[in-house]
Amino acid sequence: MSGSSVYGLLDYGDMIADTTRVSAYARALEARITPSSVVLDIGTQLRLAIPDDAPLHAGEVWDYAKAVDYIEKVGLLPSDVAESEVKRYLGWYGQAISYKVGEREILDIRDQAMAREGEAFDRKDFHRRMLEAGAIRLDHLREAMA
Repeated sequence: MSGSSVYGLLDYGDMIADTTRVSAYARALEARITPSSVVLDIGTQLRLAIPDDAPLHAGEVWDYAKAVDYIEKVGLLPSDVAESEVKRYLGWYGQAISYKVGEREILDIRDQAMAREGEAFDRKDFHRRMLEAGAIRLDHLREAMA
């Protein structure tokens, strides 16, 4: 169930008061890292040129060193974490994309449940049911959560 970890982090942030520094920091960090990781995942796998409007290495072809530098500087991660992230993307094609798609699908499933159940919606029950569904395809998760 790709995306459930990303969703879990975002949802945990929703459960904490939105005014806390932790929540604001987590949201800002996720907003910087996820787009960067999706771009470099696609770019390194397909050996694409970095977009001309990119903040670093514009017009150059993605490689390991550029990807680490990009994640470190744009994603604001320490170099050892940036290296680990890039190695993960290079070793597991499409991981960043599948996580983002999974996150978006799970958020949509949750939004539909909230709209359907209104005031009766119980976040903990939703999470329990989602976890009990197990590692299944997103279309099956959607059916299980309906």
